[in-house]
Amino acid sequence: EASLSYQASGRVGGRVLNQFSLGEHDGYLRMATTTGSLPSPDVYNSVYVLHPNGENLDVVGEVSPIGETEDIRSARFVGDRGFVVTFRQTDPLYTLDLSNPHQPRVIGELKVNGFSSYIHPLGKNHLLTIGQDATSSGRMLGLLAGSTARRSNVSVS
Repeated sequence: EASLSYQASGRVGGRVLNQFSLGEHDGYLRMATTTGSLPSPDVYNSVYVLHPNGENLDVVGEVSPIGETEDIRSARFVGDRGFVVTFRQTDPLYTLDLSNPHQPRVIGELKVNGFSSYIHPLGKNHLLTIGQDATSSGRMLGLLAGSTARRSNVSVS
């Protein structure tokens, strides 16, 4: 029978969207959060990297702000990469390099109309995204599915 035990806890700003906004890799916890609420112009997003230090989870790396005036619609952490989609009128898909947990950084950004609400890795170099299509002014149109190649720099296939 398995048992659980308390390990550590920590705090970061903002709120997580869902389980895909959290990920663990090599002992580091990565979190994508949104601070504030739309339609406020003060909304921004962050990606935090935390590491246990005794009973604390200390923030050892951070990328902020990402997608100012937008909120997170999807996120995914795969190995030493992170992917975050924010939205207000267009869908910036940000790629983050998390290979150095102490110095995470945005290494790519792809803007398309609409937003992706789900990101799924397909092999080493592709992402499948599913979400809502929208006009350039942000009006929702219908289902949007896309494939993004070369996850390292988010270029479209």
